[in-house]
Amino acid sequence: MGKLIYHGHSFLEVILKESKIYFDPFIVGNPLCNIKLSDASCNFIILTHGHADHFGNTIDIARGKDVKVIATAELSDYLSGKGISTHAMNIGGSYQFPFGRIKLTLAHHSSSTPDGTYAGDPAGVILSAGDKTIFHAGDTALFYDMTSANVIRLIMHSFR
Repeated sequence: MGKLIYHGHSFLEVILKESKIYFDPFIVGNPLCNIKLSDASCNFIILTHGHADHFGNTIDIARGKDVKVIATAELSDYLSGKGISTHAMNIGGSYQFPFGRIKLTLAHHSSSTPDGTYAGDPAGVILSAGDKTIFHAGDTALFYDMTSANVIRLIMHSFR
């Protein structure tokens, strides 16, 4: 039903149903990345925050293509101003996309774009699709809420 590919650092590729989703597509400058920017292609990009090693090559991948970027409101506004199609969300909010449900969670970190623009709060992301769940924590520091049994079960849940 789905496929998960790790491309180094925080860059994950998830293939679900008819959708290819990139989380934090940091390609150029990522020494662990195993794909070239010229080969990058997806339907959706999900960003946890605006730092260069997560925001990565979002603009290069999405500009002029049928790619929707899912991010916090401030980061979505920034990208919309650059001609990128976005879906803005807030921490705690969730939305049903064609591939599954996305919920943004707390993350304790900072967030600014590579040019220094404030990019709102950082986020963790829960992706639920059918009986599969992925928790991408972004660049959060550990915090007490992560000790709950539910979060531990979520993190330990296998993606097949």
